[in-house]
Amino acid sequence: MAAYELLQPFYQNSVQLKCSTIAASTTLYRGNLAMQGAGGVSGVFTRAGYAAGGQNLLGFPRDTYENTTAGLLYRTSKMLFHRGCPFEADGHAGDLPDENQIGGTVSMYDASTVTKTPAAGDLLVILLEVRPGGKFLVQLP
Repeated sequence: MAAYELLQPFYQNSVQLKCSTIAASTTLYRGNLAMQGAGGVSGVFTRAGYAAGGQNLLGFPRDTYENTTAGLLYRTSKMLFHRGCPFEADGHAGDLPDENQIGGTVSMYDASTVTKTPAAGDLLVILLEVRPGGKFLVQLP
């Protein structure tokens, strides 16, 4: 998983979600997927957390949001997330999608990585393009 900002293209037709609570000791990096759990608390997208249920996909944040405290942070300005649009992701080594899957479903392995083989409860996305350098363009729900 990338622990840095990723530049994602912004699309006019993306769905924009806004929330204001971020989990303790959490950084939501621009361009990496985030999710929201119980009580409306936002955090980094994880495969296990999403598969366990009770988590909603927020999408990817437009900016990096950080909470360096040991408790929840209630931001006075809302955080902005995009979904319902294309998302560029790295491929998971050893299980890379290929061009035979374009138009079909693959799954998110973590906040910035896609994998060819979905597991039960995974976040499924549509593979749009296989790009050079181990990058993949997928459609977020």
